[in-house]
Amino acid sequence: MSAAAAATRLRVLKDTLRRTSAQLYLTTKKLFGGGGDWEKFWETNTIFAAAACLNQDHEVLEVCCKGLDVGMYKGALHTRTMELIVRE
Repeated sequence: MSAAAAATRLRVLKDTLRRTSAQLYLTTKKLFGGGGDWEKFWETNTIFAAAACLNQDHEVLEVCCKGLDVGMYKGALHTRTMELIVRE
């Protein structure tokens, strides 16, 4: 993939993260229902937050932190996901 294509994909991802975070101010259960989607979102936000730290991308990190501050997440990273990241 070319650098230009990668940069475009990153911009699209950032825009998607921003739009999703705007919706997070609904309760997490209401947004994701009773299934496992709320936990998948927690895991994904944890991965993106870790990657944003490694890439020093403050904009993405801020979006992820807002997502992790919502409802049941209480600002915490997903423990099992972080264990996998640290192990790798």
